[in-house]
Amino acid sequence: KRDLQSKRFRNIFADNPQIVIPKVYRELSTRNMIVQSFEEGLNFHAFKVRATSQEKSDAALLIAYFQTFAFVKHSVIHADPHPGNFLFRGKQVIFLDFGRIIDFEEHEVKAEVQLYKDLLESRKDKVISHFHQSGIIDHPETFDFESFWSVLLLQETHHLEAQFQITKDHLKKINLAMRS
Repeated sequence: KRDLQSKRFRNIFADNPQIVIPKVYRELSTRNMIVQSFEEGLNFHAFKVRATSQEKSDAALLIAYFQTFAFVKHSVIHADPHPGNFLFRGKQVIFLDFGRIIDFEEHEVKAEVQLYKDLLESRKDKVISHFHQSGIIDHPETFDFESFWSVLLLQETHHLEAQFQITKDHLKKINLAMRS
């Protein structure tokens, strides 16, 4: 199954040379072991130490693009994006281990995209409605949405800024909002 998922993602990103997904050799693979093309690259920890701030930023944007594009355009996500599943080589990110993939229905993707739009435009009533309809909040009658909204805005408003850096002051504001 992993080999088919890996091939699926290779096809999705075939035209993007910055996204590398190793080729699976089915004829050499077994039920318990997948044989893939060898891809040279730095592991997450080595990359974190050696890369410049710009390289880290570029890699983070590429990983976010990978997840967002797959979700919005193909209704699928790589559901195991931990540091061990990435290698870094120049301007490329190598994505590994496609054992955890989640497929979504088209209506689920549309609803999630609309939620993000509503969040970015601070449409509180629409966000509340989405949370109620989706079942994200088990007991809406007892949920403190005002506090949640305050924390959410503090965490999410950085998407509206050209440059954003998490500072101690930013974390203090989030912490205070969570306590109130």
